[in-house]
Amino acid sequence: MKTLKILLIILSVLFIILFLFQCVLLFKSVNKEKEQLEIANNIINNTKENEIPVVTKEELELNKNVIGILEIPAINLVAPIQEGTDEETLKVAIGHFSESSFWDGNVAFASHNRSKYVQYFEKINELKNR
Repeated sequence: MKTLKILLIILSVLFIILFLFQCVLLFKSVNKEKEQLEIANNIINNTKENEIPVVTKEELELNKNVIGILEIPAINLVAPIQEGTDEETLKVAIGHFSESSFWDGNVAFASHNRSKYVQYFEKINELKNR
């Protein structure tokens, strides 16, 4: 009989320990989820802070680094074009591949469709063949 009582006490203690362990794991999981949501919100908020403000066509034309302006009315795009496709250029403009033509034949441009800076080509998939 005494052995049964000891066994019940041991099982009760083990149950309490397991229950507390599960509570700790749940608490850590909830805190981790909160941290991840906070990181995501910070990314979203920082993206808004780092976005380049929309400017008028006239303001773009005054910028000396701009070699042209790409207008695509079907997707409401008016964007500056700068020479080069490096990261700094693509943060502020559509990049022109220097190996491609300015006037004859194919002209090649680069831009992001998702970026924390500018995303001029975000609606490029909405263009249709005509």
